[in-house]
Amino acid sequence: MSYLLFSLSLMLIYVGLAQLIHIQFGLLGVPNFGVVGIWGFGMYGVAVLSVQYGMPYLIALLLSAGAMAALD
Repeated sequence: MSYLLFSLSLMLIYVGLAQLIHIQFGLLGVPNFGVVGIWGFGMYGVAVLSVQYGMPYLIALLLSAGAMAALD
């Protein structure tokens, strides 16, 4: 079950990132690499909360997404 959750979450992360980059570069023509940096910090936050603090993955994802939304 954990492998399935990991695979699905990784797939959704990459699909969301690809869609975001497609909208910015393809449709709008705006080169913006800052969004990818914030996305990377968010995923790093999920990893730290999950591994070092033992927090469940979905709760860590929500906390990290909220923190990155506050920074953006």
